[in-house]
Amino acid sequence: MTKALRRFAACSLAVYSTVAACLVHAEETGEPVYLSFIRQSRPVAHYRLQNIRPEDVINLYAAQAGSPAATITPGPHPIEVVASVSPQVFVGSNRVNGLDFDNTGLLFKGSDSGTNSAVVISGVSLPDFAAPHADSFSLSVWVKASPFQVDRAGLVSRKSGDLLDSYQFALSVWNGMYDIVMNDGDDAFRSFYTPGRPSGEWQHLVVVLDSKGWFEGTAGMLRFYIDGERVFTGKTGNHTRTQMAASQENLIIGGIAYRQADSAGFNHGFNGIVDELTLWDRALSDEEVLELYRSAIIGRRPMVIIIGSYSGADHFIGNSRWNRFAWVASSVKPSFLM
Repeated sequence: MTKALRRFAACSLAVYSTVAACLVHAEETGEPVYLSFIRQSRPVAHYRLQNIRPEDVINLYAAQAGSPAATITPGPHPIEVVASVSPQVFVGSNRVNGLDFDNTGLLFKGSDSGTNSAVVISGVSLPDFAAPHADSFSLSVWVKASPFQVDRAGLVSRKSGDLLDSYQFALSVWNGMYDIVMNDGDDAFRSFYTPGRPSGEWQHLVVVLDSKGWFEGTAGMLRFYIDGERVFTGKTGNHTRTQMAASQENLIIGGIAYRQADSAGFNHGFNGIVDELTLWDRALSDEEVLELYRSAIIGRRPMVIIIGSYSGADHFIGNSRWNRFAWVASSVKPSFLM
């Protein structure tokens, strides 16, 4: 048995024996499985958000070395580094098994008064997502969001246009629901109220802009996912393909300058933990979003089964079966096992 297979077998027994969770690292890099999957998905940016020192808030996939460091804006409630999504926690009934045991995230305690603390990432270190792929964009983030949020509580945003209430994209909370706002290439403001709500527990959120799908009748213009499941599909009311507004403005995490310039301060802050933020200049598919979520939950490299259970009888986990002799794949495989 190879070293990798021995590790897979050990993790299989550990996860389901109530002894401990087991983190499996990608063989070729030593990185957590979730990060290995992220890397292979070709993002333009990934921020681990492990610390609040500006020099530590870095893009793991920066196009060029020496990109400007992030800045941390002060507020009445400083950002805290706290224990985050890791193999010790659950998402729903699933144990997270693809991230570090000592993973940490950033806790924001936002309000709608004064200036809130936020992480500001220099816009020049990121591409203008309106060019050359103005109709394709994806954002992924893990959050543990309080159900109690101020309206337009800013989770992740980037301004555009008049820089007051115009956005290349923004993921926020409005009336207790996740809301996605953006301005298109004609500077028309669009807001998409999703049925998803902050739960107070860990959630994996993904926003996908796939304007091409409007004409193809397959993807819709904008899609929103929670824990790998598509919960919202938005289309433009005038049946035209929407393109993102151009922007090289800063990326803001944990707050938003609502109806005012960023320089005036982030007056609507997010309330909760934010971790593992990823950006792509392409549209992820339903299958890719589900695989991304499963890479954290299952803790496996793509296309490899690495978990199981054994108690002297057959058990089914997803679409695979572990018996007392060997792994046996069922006749119907989900996409992440193809």
